[in-house]
Amino acid sequence: MGQCCFRRTTSPKLHGKYTVKKSLYENADTQTHVVAVVDDAGKPCAIKIAPFDKAIQEYSFAKMLVHPCIARPREMFVRESTCLGDKRRLVGYIVQDLLAEDLLSFLNRRGKLPTHHVRVIASRIVSALQYMHTRKVVHRDVKLDNVMLAVPGDCASAKLIDFGLAEDVGAMQRGLRGTLTYMAPEMLAKWDTGVHIGPAVDMWALGILVYALALGTLPYVVHQRNGLSIIATFDFVKDSGWWTCDMHLKDFILRLLARDPKNRMSAAEASSHPFLQGPIEQ
Repeated sequence: MGQCCFRRTTSPKLHGKYTVKKSLYENADTQTHVVAVVDDAGKPCAIKIAPFDKAIQEYSFAKMLVHPCIARPREMFVRESTCLGDKRRLVGYIVQDLLAEDLLSFLNRRGKLPTHHVRVIASRIVSALQYMHTRKVVHRDVKLDNVMLAVPGDCASAKLIDFGLAEDVGAMQRGLRGTLTYMAPEMLAKWDTGVHIGPAVDMWALGILVYALALGTLPYVVHQRNGLSIIATFDFVKDSGWWTCDMHLKDFILRLLARDPKNRMSAAEASSHPFLQGPIEQ
């Protein structure tokens, strides 16, 4: 990616009303960039900048999903720009509320979370996924990085973000799109021939996420050629922290990480699991 235009110290207003303050995130592979801005009313916001085709897909899915546990964009605007590289191109700007921090940063700062904090976060993500899946939408990139706390340190403010890979249930996917470590085994098994996407892929990713919250680390790290072998041989009981986890929490994770998607817990089933019925006092 070429030199980003938002790295300069001063910047004109975007869309006539957003003053850029600083860069928050940049990914050269996906050609996305997130900046912190302030609108004319003085309210802090974030703007995600992406190639137009990617931006319009993400905005379309996120805008239609109205749920308290899903971060909903405020607006989107389009203009020609060189901010994502050296060539001038059509770029989409998705405006959203500025949230405090993602779960990956939170976990790195805090370490593994108490059971009741895990329960609060898991219940909110399950609620968001159940809502999405009943509307035949699959997120496809549920991970620590894509859950934000709207309020610093407040697990009850967790929101699902980033619908850049969202798809309709049943859509065909070929190739490896998403985050490998969170990718369900059925996706890794058929990445070259293609697989129809179902809600079960989100539930597998949720299992990886909840494991990380409860034990303070991901269960494994997947690279393209070793994913299926790692999943097939992974043994939860080898992690010493597993034995100290709440009984219902362990069952919750195991039912999410069923290797056969037909046996994997759905969002509706997860919502009534005993683990999510426990105390949520923080």
